[in-house]
Amino acid sequence: MGVVRAHLGTFKLLDEKDPPGIVDKFGWCTWDAFYLTVNPQGIWDGVKGLADGGCPPGLVLIDDGWQSISHDEDPVTKEGMNHTVAGEQMPRKAEVTEKGMGAFVRDLKDEFGTVDYVYVWHALCGYWGGIRPNVPGLPESVVVRPKLSPGNGIGLVPPELVDQMYDGIHSHLENAGIDGVKVDVIHVSSIQYSMLSI
Repeated sequence: MGVVRAHLGTFKLLDEKDPPGIVDKFGWCTWDAFYLTVNPQGIWDGVKGLADGGCPPGLVLIDDGWQSISHDEDPVTKEGMNHTVAGEQMPRKAEVTEKGMGAFVRDLKDEFGTVDYVYVWHALCGYWGGIRPNVPGLPESVVVRPKLSPGNGIGLVPPELVDQMYDGIHSHLENAGIDGVKVDVIHVSSIQYSMLSI
């Protein structure tokens, strides 16, 4: 790896970095416990169960299921839908994040002193189906329909505005006490952004 780093000059080796604090923490991800039905009470009970069992988590990752999502044809004002079948959520687009997350994260960290970090999951483009057009607080997105496969299309923010999308998503999360994100669905980035020029 040292030879590759010296040749490319685009990254550092682990011994040249300061690893983040999460590497020394036992972490718990909500995905296998809840899939898309993640909820505050379930997270609370899960952390309590781990703590009571002598294995308190230092990191909690709130996976898919915390965002409000909808179909293209649903009104923008509609709150998040309860999708309990894995895969059913993929054509949907993010609208807003759940309210009250800040108080929940503060309470979780206060009650369970071992929880130092709370992360959330989100897809590279905001959600599996991207970002919903005309959503307050996020830049305008354009729904791009793939030519090779049917579906609802992906709500893409133009590449020159992607920083505004992440600022819109991440500033809300930071204000809610979220310490980091697990970014997923990155394999479609080159396909999605090349579709904007079609």
